[in-house]
Amino acid sequence: TIRHHASQVRQFFEWLRLQDGYKRLSQNILLNLELPKASRAKTLPRDDRDYLTIEEAQGMLEKMPERTIGERRDRAMVACAYTSGLRAAALTTLRLKHIDLVKKEVVQDATEMRAKNGKSFRSYFFPRTEAFQQVFTAWLSELVALGFNKDDAVFPELTYLKLRAPDASPVPPMQSSAAVGNAFDN
Repeated sequence: TIRHHASQVRQFFEWLRLQDGYKRLSQNILLNLELPKASRAKTLPRDDRDYLTIEEAQGMLEKMPERTIGERRDRAMVACAYTSGLRAAALTTLRLKHIDLVKKEVVQDATEMRAKNGKSFRSYFFPRTEAFQQVFTAWLSELVALGFNKDDAVFPELTYLKLRAPDASPVPPMQSSAAVGNAFDN
């Protein structure tokens, strides 16, 4: 951010030197805004992280417990993440109406979801994720059987995971995305 701010100040002075009454400003002003090499050295790219292969991820999914409704929810969160590529904040604010199983797409609507940089977009299910899609689809079926409708959260807090009345108010999304991290840790 320091480098970013310095570049903006530099651009301002470059523009100012072109304005009437400021054309005599010294070029050295711009040199004073150059950051030392030591500050640039700290921004070297990090080493690449190791990621699970699709086969390793499937193995992880298969080993996840599914006895309780909370465990099935966590398992479905992992499956949805691998199927759609949504970030944790978007996953926890996803609603049933954002999913189209026929088209195999998820609509990230930034007006209703927590989205990075407030961007809306469509995400199509990734290829080779059929095992993940089965887990995710089974979860959606379980929600529908509980009486969830299109305005309800796909991954709600555990207190909402019970049979619902047809006229009940919509199930709100989670306030935090910590449950996604917990799901991946289990």
